[in-house]
Amino acid sequence: SLPRPTAEALRNVRVFTQLEGGRYLRVPDDMPEGIRDIALDWTASADTVFDKAVAIEQRLHSSGEFAYEIDTPLRAGSRSILEFLTVTRVGFCQQFSTAMAAMLRELGIQSRVVVGFATGSPTTTPGQYSVTTQEAHAWVEVYFPGWGWMPFEPTPGRTNAVTYVSESDNACPPDCSEGGGGREQGAGDERGYGKRPG
Repeated sequence: SLPRPTAEALRNVRVFTQLEGGRYLRVPDDMPEGIRDIALDWTASADTVFDKAVAIEQRLHSSGEFAYEIDTPLRAGSRSILEFLTVTRVGFCQQFSTAMAAMLRELGIQSRVVVGFATGSPTTTPGQYSVTTQEAHAWVEVYFPGWGWMPFEPTPGRTNAVTYVSESDNACPPDCSEGGGGREQGAGDERGYGKRPG
């Protein structure tokens, strides 16, 4: 089953241990300082890891400052992240998720880019679906001890792969007495996203 924390439950996570020797905090040696500066600016009024992640997510996803565009020339290197954030402000899920993960890591927040596919369209064979590149997507996950990897959706026009805020105030972490299990690596969620951490 999927963990369904409330926003308050994620805000209350205050102790973060590094996973795999800090793997999810690493950034390239040539990461431009401007990316950290932007991250600090966008999260200046946020006090918790959760609120910082939401602040970056919403700035990219919903502020109107950035636009979704498939026909965006791809460039390699960390300078392209800064160019996306300050000059072009146009891209698709790859640019949005990479920028968000880089900004979070610059703030010392463990994050990863996840690549997967939506369910697709049912075929005439029961239980089978036709999945095309139209269903391909990338999003961001942030690690919260006791809850696991929680997804965030920075790409405008897309809906989060799994809602990270529960409607219930009685949400329980995957390891609590109510017996909810965490997601297995590579498992899909209820909306049919298969995933691979990046």
